[in-house]
Amino acid sequence: MAREIQFGKAAIKCGIFTFRCRPQEGGGDRMEKGYLPEERMLPAIHLVRRFTASAGQGHPAAKSVRVVKGYETGIYLTNGGSIIINGERHALQRYHIRFLREGDRVSSEPGYTCDSIYFDFGDSGVFYENEMLAAIPSFFMGNESHAFLFQKIAEYAKSGETGAAAAMNGLLLQMVSGYYHLLHSKEDYSETVKSCLSYMKEHLGEHITLSDLGDFTGYSALHVLRLFKENTGRTPHAHLTKMRIAYAKELLAEGNDPLAAVASACGFDSESHFQSLFKKQTGITPGKYRKYAMQLT
Repeated sequence: MAREIQFGKAAIKCGIFTFRCRPQEGGGDRMEKGYLPEERMLPAIHLVRRFTASAGQGHPAAKSVRVVKGYETGIYLTNGGSIIINGERHALQRYHIRFLREGDRVSSEPGYTCDSIYFDFGDSGVFYENEMLAAIPSFFMGNESHAFLFQKIAEYAKSGETGAAAAMNGLLLQMVSGYYHLLHSKEDYSETVKSCLSYMKEHLGEHITLSDLGDFTGYSALHVLRLFKENTGRTPHAHLTKMRIAYAKELLAEGNDPLAAVASACGFDSESHFQSLFKKQTGITPGKYRKYAMQLT
């Protein structure tokens, strides 16, 4: 599996966004994997349900292991029972959240009530990932606001009204992005990472390397890389690209500078490199983005 992960990372770096994983044990192919920029995330819910596994009512001590397909998330509404995720057991408390991905192996022990949502990101044959999704752990403590979002999604699912599906998917996207921000708030970043972010912002139009960040903070490049990934879920290079794209959007919306000038101001090596990355991140070209932004203003 380590080799498949390496191939997948290499494919993404080269711009190859889908590749076939090896078949699962026990037969059946895994879904293809794909990279999905945050700007293009649009979840599609397949199933919403509430499940109660009461202790002492004929339930087995532990249910058989199942392998997750696509994505699923759930919030536990009572204290009691446990869940085993990839061999690690977690005692369940109210508002605990699970966030599981393709290939995770999970089983549970009764004594809980849980609201669950099963979903993917549009193409049911592809398992999409990105830095934000990868940074969300499989098990963590949520809060009452998450329970409220689960409840609203369940209400829309039962209503069958026009627009209900869109509302459900919008709330789910809000929920998932909220997971990330709950666990990776900038307030919780280490001082080293905060210093790196400030340096990036001040030198956005310049060529910035991992060694530059190491020299600025007084740590080795590898130490900075590890801290950055732990704090933000991204590499410094990936985060810098996000910052540059965000700044490019501002320049495109506010002025008529040539694309080459925008690319240079944002620190891209060339106009062609800028156009390629911008379309990869947003799904449209810089020219089209400028046109849409001007129409809105």
